[in-house]
Amino acid sequence: MRFIFTAFLVLFLQACSIATGPKFSDYAAIEPDFAQLYVIRTEDGQAFKQFGGGMTGSYPTIVVNDKELGELKRGGYLTTRINVGPVTVTTQSGLNWWLEKQTVSFTAQAGRRYFIHLNTGYKGMSATGRQVGVAFTEVGEDFALPILKQLTLSN
Repeated sequence: MRFIFTAFLVLFLQACSIATGPKFSDYAAIEPDFAQLYVIRTEDGQAFKQFGGGMTGSYPTIVVNDKELGELKRGGYLTTRINVGPVTVTTQSGLNWWLEKQTVSFTAQAGRRYFIHLNTGYKGMSATGRQVGVAFTEVGEDFALPILKQLTLSN
């Protein structure tokens, strides 16, 4: 009975942590005097791994210039219009994201698209349990677009 409960709980957490919005189809239009930001998530470098990344049920809240953008769930992306000038994007720790805060900063220019990539990956076991690696970096469109085409809006 305990096994059935545990299996149900794992499957439930899996379902809650998966992006379920519409699939990416095209870029949002960039409004004059603004830039557009996309934050994408992969696991072990892949757009989506059903049981990958060692991160079952875990997702960060993405914060852009001290304003919450949303929860970046597995297989998902977030997008928003950003002001020109300094931009800071962070992962916010909390109940759904227990890994340390990650930060990327850049200076946005009008009419451009920016891509931030969050990659989680299972790195093995240690005496304290699972080891999960995290990379949070700015990437180019040539890297981001093929992945983005496989993702759904994280909501």
